[in-house]
Amino acid sequence: MMSELLHNWADSILGLFASYRPGEGMKYQAIEAKCGRTFGKERLEYLFVYYNLLENSLLEQKDNYFVTLTDKGFEYINSDERGKIDIYFEFVKPLSKDRDEMFANLWHLIGKKDNCLCYVDGPTFFNSISVFLPILGSYSEYMKELHEKTGNNSRISWYKDLFYKLPKESVEPFLEKLSELYGHLEYNENGTKEGDVESIDFFENNTKQDMTKKKNKIFISHCGKDKVAVGSLVDLLGEVIHLSGDNLFCSSVHGFDVMLGKNFMDNIMEQYKENNLLVLYVLSFNYMDSPICLNEMGASWMTKTDSIGILLPGFDIDDLGNSCYDKQSISVIFKQEVKEVKHRLNQLKETVEALFPNSKTAINWSRWEEKRDEFIDKVMALPFGFKASDSEVTTDTPDLKAEPKASISSSVYYKGKGSYEITFTNLGNGTAEELLIGFDDVDGIFLMMDKDLFPIEILKPGRSFQIHAMMTEGAPHKMMSHVKWKEGEVQFEEDELVLFNH
Repeated sequence: MMSELLHNWADSILGLFASYRPGEGMKYQAIEAKCGRTFGKERLEYLFVYYNLLENSLLEQKDNYFVTLTDKGFEYINSDERGKIDIYFEFVKPLSKDRDEMFANLWHLIGKKDNCLCYVDGPTFFNSISVFLPILGSYSEYMKELHEKTGNNSRISWYKDLFYKLPKESVEPFLEKLSELYGHLEYNENGTKEGDVESIDFFENNTKQDMTKKKNKIFISHCGKDKVAVGSLVDLLGEVIHLSGDNLFCSSVHGFDVMLGKNFMDNIMEQYKENNLLVLYVLSFNYMDSPICLNEMGASWMTKTDSIGILLPGFDIDDLGNSCYDKQSISVIFKQEVKEVKHRLNQLKETVEALFPNSKTAINWSRWEEKRDEFIDKVMALPFGFKASDSEVTTDTPDLKAEPKASISSSVYYKGKGSYEITFTNLGNGTAEELLIGFDDVDGIFLMMDKDLFPIEILKPGRSFQIHAMMTEGAPHKMMSHVKWKEGEVQFEEDELVLFNH
């Protein structure tokens, strides 16, 4: 339910328009003089509510900072009952300078139940942010694990911890998801207030609906050179669920691979589009040396797909370098003690069973432990490569036909009122040198590029930069970007269609 504080701010701002008709208004400076001349957290609250009134179309701000009352705003003011205002937490981002300030502002808005604009309880926050992080299990399971590990279930502590783990590109999508799920908790159809058990169940069910519209499927992302270990993994999964081409995609195992006549990369993209995937990364030095594998990892990261890493013997977290894999996520690491490897494989079993409740086998724990231990022994017995030492690194002349180690991709995020942010990210494991970005000229699309960013000298793996775009009404929704970069003496080029989605 909307807090009294939020209502008071909305009433203070809209009250200035009490004598106005739709289309009539005042300069923004007049609103600022009456309501906006506050400091610190009060100014944050004022600006947050003001932007939400604009987004709810209760007010409309013209380019010359003239603010008018809308038909919807007129109805809100003259209604006998307090109207509902949809909340958009995305406005926390432009009101903040950095990640620290952003979380501080967000916590001020959502953290304290009796003294904030928009209180957000633990389940709502967890289910909003876990979509963008490799967290397995439910809110209650996460709370239990957190308590066992740290003994500290303080909301501000774990809210902040998860928020700081968000990739930069996921911050705004997370705020959008938080806005969506916060709306579910104001009142459900039975009139249950936020925080009640029934409301939390209602929320969790609605959260899961988005995930269950598509079929659940496991995608094993791996290098073909590790296919023996991958085959053993598929055999182990077969002990947990009944495997078929409908619930598993693995290119190295017959029956679960690409259909004859289909392009491999097109097939992978179909998997992301048509299924709710759990990606199992089988990670090794072979994987990190494969551009195709790194592209798969990048696609999983960009689509916010749930994932678990299985790090083969000889390979450790530090060997992931600056890849987009989340090193803080729960992973099966064969370099760790056998006891820990067994524990993580048990978690994998429970995760897979939860994804496919109607496809479970009748395996008991005794048999599972036997098959799990056999899998560990098989993997540990396989020969695996190790990272070359500095003395083994050669200085051969570069192969002019080599595949690029950098892989530049763009994503477009809606910011509001025709404003977009284009994020270019290096998804590869190599540094792009002398990076240049160009765009086709399109009427009605204006790019705001920081002059210090062009030309860009280097873009390291996992790093990104943004370009802001404004679209006028009636402008096309797509344009071409042209990326050029060098790796040593070799030059690469990529063209990409940039789509602006509403």
